[in-house]
Amino acid sequence: MELRQSRRFSVQCPIAFYGDHIEGEGMVLNLSMGGWKIETDQRVPKGQYLTLRVYLPGQDDPVSVDLAAVRWSYGRECGLEFIRMRPMEQDRLRQFIDTLPPSSYVPPSSSLGGAPGTAKESGSFPAWVTHPELSCP
Repeated sequence: MELRQSRRFSVQCPIAFYGDHIEGEGMVLNLSMGGWKIETDQRVPKGQYLTLRVYLPGQDDPVSVDLAAVRWSYGRECGLEFIRMRPMEQDRLRQFIDTLPPSSYVPPSSSLGGAPGTAKESGSFPAWVTHPELSCP
């Protein structure tokens, strides 16, 4: 069993996404610096590549992820791994995560952290993730 390299936290943040032949909206259910678990208005297939815009509380502009991969999909929930994100957007996400209370931490054994019925989603994260201890609700 692989262990996560980033701490993951429970949140409720609106998200918009698009990719080849797909566009939709949903809610980020948990997040880390390496990826997010989302619930969407439609099924998003594993292996799909997406551009993401998440609307964080207290911020006027959405945080953008230029490229994310769908690593698992189960019904209308899926796990996303970041592949390409601009440094300024990484900093904005990191700053938001730093404000989240420890009570929102999602333990690695929780089904909130991965697809239902699996131990967890992919444990590999992009090289740009330099602060694996960041957290969020």
